[in-house]
Amino acid sequence: MKDQADMFSIERKGFNRFEVLQYIGELEGKKKNLEEEVTSLNAEIDELIKQNNFLQNKENLVKQTLFNAEIAAQEIIVQAEDKANNFLKVRNQEIDEALKRLNDKEKDIKDLLKRVEYILKSQLALLEKYNQTNND
Repeated sequence: MKDQADMFSIERKGFNRFEVLQYIGELEGKKKNLEEEVTSLNAEIDELIKQNNFLQNKENLVKQTLFNAEIAAQEIIVQAEDKANNFLKVRNQEIDEALKRLNDKEKDIKDLLKRVEYILKSQLALLEKYNQTNND
């Protein structure tokens, strides 16, 4: 671009009107190009803002999903631990009952063995008395 002093030639009544109009036309063309570029850039900004909002919504959805998954996982763990504890409690009760029944059976067997032993000793004593009376 020329310096302002050299930009237009001077005529009798001022600057050369043709040169000034031509320059104004060039400036209007540049202004129009810049306005189109600004419009295009604004449209691009709007599109990028939409994409950013979309991605932020997706990110928030992923975060919420992960949060919900963590809560669900914790609930599943708690439920599994409760089920395991209940299962062990029931099994321990069953084992205790089985041991009690086993102890009761063992006691019954010992009592039965004592009775059999008593009967056998009584029978042996009778046999010995019988043998003694027959031998005399």
